[in-house]
Amino acid sequence: MNRRKVLKIGGIAGFSGLFSFSIYKAIFELDHPYKEYFSEHKILLAEVVDCIIPETQSAGAKAAGVHIFIIGILENCASEVEKSNFYKGLEELKRYSINEYGSSFMNCNEKQRDEIITYFENKGEIKAGIVGKIRKKVLGEPFFSLLKRYTIDGYCNSYLGASRNLKYDKIPHTYEPCISYRQGEPSWATK
Repeated sequence: MNRRKVLKIGGIAGFSGLFSFSIYKAIFELDHPYKEYFSEHKILLAEVVDCIIPETQSAGAKAAGVHIFIIGILENCASEVEKSNFYKGLEELKRYSINEYGSSFMNCNEKQRDEIITYFENKGEIKAGIVGKIRKKVLGEPFFSLLKRYTIDGYCNSYLGASRNLKYDKIPHTYEPCISYRQGEPSWATK
């Protein structure tokens, strides 16, 4: 193989790499004011997280302020891909509820909301194996997977979640390496 052919192949490979990277940036990093968008949809987000952890004998995700936690994570900590996936997912949730039930998510009854959440849970399920890992690495975590993770993290880190629904010892007195568990007992908030 001569030098010209090697340089030509290297140039084509470099150009295609730059071109594909710019396409990737254009697709996944929307020039969108996420901060304003997520804050404007605070009420919708509160209703959605309340479907994931509803209020029963214990406080639900809405009462614990999980939607505020999620907005804070999205505004301050999430990557552009996560913000983009969350934005697209929330928009799709709004469109799906109007197309399927003829009204917004806010106006749907409890059964319809559960059906919408179940649809997105099934749709956003990450496949096991190498295909799922590659998809997650390239495209990012799906909307519903992000929503569930942020909801659980926010709930377990909230005051209501940590103090009322989980065992919480503000000032641990001694180290106990093995604590017996009784059936029906809540999990420890601090680990």
